Amino acid sequence: MKNSSLLVEYKKVANKLLGLSLNFLTAMIVGACVVITTAMLVRILYTRIRASILTAPPARRIAVLFGLAVAPLAAGSVLALLTGISSFDYIADFIKHHCHVANLENACLPHVQLQLAPLVEFLAILIAMGLTVALLATPLRHVAEWDRIKKFLCAAGRYSEKFDAHLIDDDRPLALCAGVLNPMVFISKGLMRHLTLEEIRIVLAHEQAHARRLDGLLQAVARCLLVWHLPSMKRLLLNDLALAIEQACDDEAARRTTGRLAVAETILKVERLHHQQWEYLSSVNAIVGSSVTARIEYLLHESAPFERKWMTKLIIHAAIYAAALIVSAEPFHHIIETVTLSLIG
Repeated sequence: MKNSSLLVEYKKVANKLLGLSLNFLTAMIVGACVVITTAMLVRILYTRIRASILTAPPARRIAVLFGLAVAPLAAGSVLALLTGISSFDYIADFIKHHCHVANLENACLPHVQLQLAPLVEFLAILIAMGLTVALLATPLRHVAEWDRIKKFLCAAGRYSEKFDAHLIDDDRPLALCAGVLNPMVFISKGLMRHLTLEEIRIVLAHEQAHARRLDGLLQAVARCLLVWHLPSMKRLLLNDLALAIEQACDDEAARRTTGRLAVAETILKVERLHHQQWEYLSSVNAIVGSSVTARIEYLLHESAPFERKWMTKLIIHAAIYAAALIVSAEPFHHIIETVTLSLIG
């Protein structure tokens, strides 16, 4: 009799969840908490080692920055999965079996697994999609803008096999790579009139490097990942990633043309010609921009010896944090579960 009454009470609690699995609800709460915690820890760690990271070669820096960008979402998703796979139906569980009804001898129950009512399920999916779109609205708008710019410039110019670029009939100085999945290189006739043939080749080598590397796609994905970071950290990582990408393309242009000094001189010359700004092109990969000073210094100065200490520290911190998350998955699961049941009970 006692067992039956406890089972009835347990079912009442389950019904209050409107059909949501308690396991699923717990996993979502755990995932959200880990995303926030990881974002805060990334900010603390990055501000301590940023100066060292900025001295690393651009290609390695891009990999590190992209890894930091994905860290909160990756950590939250993994721990949500680990804390949500517990069930008596599985042969092997990450979360060990435990009784969900207190003082119920020999009748421990698995997590509640009820199907949502069709209307509730539809509303839940609609709300989840709405929140996701709202969160990603800004980065998705940037992606749409990049493609809109590419279509506009394609219509305004013509492709040249000689330069492997689209020539724009405009007197203003312009050179850029636009597009996400299928990037294209554009250069204005106004800019070409002010440059020597070798300088034109340098400009095009830089922009073609952007196209080959799919930098527009990389930055679009990074923008989507960075919505899970703190606002100040998002801006900092985006700026540092953009600088690393530009420096990587400067390196490639130097290798393909007449060297680093020639690339630096060309960048300065194009920057001086940019007395008129194409404001609506500010979000694409252009030859000049706010990072010109840092790029010139990078090209003209010998690279400092690459110190691996910060990389070792970063790997050690990441390994310790990952281990801590895995160890805390089970207690975190039970704490959230207990608090949830107490709130709805």
